[in-house]
Parts: sequence; structure tokens; C-alpha cells
Amino acid sequence: MKDLTENVLSLTRLKNADYADLRVVRRRWEEILVKNGNIEAVTHDEDFGFGVRVLFQGAWGFACSSKVNKKEVERTFDRAWKISREGSRIQGKRPFFPPASPVVARYQTPFSIHPLQVSMEEKLKYLLEAERTIARNRRVNISEAFM
Repeated sequence: MKDLTENVLSLTRLKNADYADLRVVRRRWEEILVKNGNIEAVTHDEDFGFGVRVLFQGAWGFACSSKVNKKEVERTFDRAWKISREGSRIQGKRPFFPPASPVVARYQTPFSIHPLQVSMEEKLKYLLEAERTIARNRRVNISEAFM
């Protein structure tokens, strides 16, 4: 990742952009659906990708991709830079960014119990219980619960 970030910084200087950043995102999730007392769907998924923001002469450009490699980072940077370049032609006042050192950071959503480490049996138990509570209402014809 450090090489890809340094590549974006080099491209930023080469294209005379005022600012650029690269944000890498990895998301994992699970979805469970129960309907009328039956398990309808259980999905585990993950995505991984990145986004590039470029500021050129007062205009922002954004682009992203799910292919994380040097060539794709260059292509994505170029798309964001072209968007910002075209926008700069109609942009008014140019913002000022004082010089600053690059920042590398990581964020993870806080949790007490990692949701992907809770057993499927326990999740289904609570979800089916919630769905049964919905179904007890006589005015409900179809009951669904999901998480």
C-alpha cells in the first residue's frame, strides 16, 4: 500500500495538482433474512478497493476502483485528475492549502463483540425470535426480519 500511495504523490507532483489522497477501504459484512419463520438468505461478503481525490486549481476530481494494483491506481488517479482539470476551467476562487506532511492513518468501527465472531446459531436464534414477535400480531400477513 505504501508504494501505491507514494505513486499517487508522485503523480500529484507530476501533474501539478494542489492536493491528492488515496483512501483504501476493506469492508466485510454478513446479512441474514428470515421470513414467515423460514431462513430466506444468509450472505457473507467482502469488498476491497480504493478512492482517489485530486484538487487542481480549485476543482475536485474523484475516482475509485476495486482493482488494487499500480496500473489501476495510475488509471484512477488520471480519471480524478482529468475531472478536476476540467472543473478548474469553470472554478472561481482557488482554495489555499498550507504545506503539510502526508498523514497515514487507520480507522476501524469500534465494537464490544466482533459481529462476525458471533455464532450463526446465536444470530439465527435472536432473529427468528424477533420475527416470531412480529408474526404474533394478527394484522401481519407476512413477517420479515433481517440483520
